[in-house]
Amino acid sequence: MNKKSSKKKSTTQKNRMAQAKKVHQITDPKQVKSLASAVRLDIVDHLARNGPLAVRELAAKLRLKPSSLYRHIDALITAGLVVETGQRVVNRRTERLYDCVARRILLEKAYRADASKDPLLDVFAALNRQTQRDIGAAIEDKHGNAEGRQRNLGFGRVIGNPSNKDLARINQLLEEISLILRSSSKSNSNTVAFGWSMAPIRDFSDDDSE
Repeated sequence: MNKKSSKKKSTTQKNRMAQAKKVHQITDPKQVKSLASAVRLDIVDHLARNGPLAVRELAAKLRLKPSSLYRHIDALITAGLVVETGQRVVNRRTERLYDCVARRILLEKAYRADASKDPLLDVFAALNRQTQRDIGAAIEDKHGNAEGRQRNLGFGRVIGNPSNKDLARINQLLEEISLILRSSSKSNSNTVAFGWSMAPIRDFSDDDSE
C-alpha cells in the first residue's frame, strides 16, 4: 500500500470515528415511546450505521417490503429522531433519503423521567424481540459463527457483585465495543448486531425480617 492510499484510509477511518461519536440524548418521553417497536429500532440502527438511505435500500437491509416501512418512518420523523436529508433519481424515479439525527441515539437521561418508565420497558421488550429475530435468522440461515476468536453469534447472562471500579471498567468496555462497531469499515463481510442489558438485583435476604 502506498503512502497516498494509506493516508486516505487513515483519514476515512478518522471520519468514521468522528461520525460515530455524534450523540443525541433522548429526554422526551414521546421520543422514547416512538422506539417501542422492533421495526423502528431496526430502522434507527440501520440508518445510524448506513444512512442516509432510501426506503428501498432500508427495506432490503431489514428484509421487509418497502410499503411496510413508511408509517414507521413517519412516526420517527414526527418524534424528531429521523430526518429527510434529500432526494436522488434512480432509474428515472425520484426517491427520498432518510437519516438519523445523530450516529448515536442514547436513552441514558430518559431514565430520570417518571413518564418514561413504562415506555422504557416497552422499548426494552421491542429490543428483545429484535434480538430474538436476529439470532433466530442467524441460526436458521447458518451464517453465524458461535465459536473461537471470530465468534459473531451467541448470548449469555452472568450475575456478580462489581465494585465501583469494576463498573467503571465494564462501562468503558461497552463504550469501546460501541465505538468499534460504529466506526468499523462497511466493506466487512458480515454486519453484526450487539445488544446488552444490565440491572441491579435487589437482594431480599438483606431485608430485616419482621
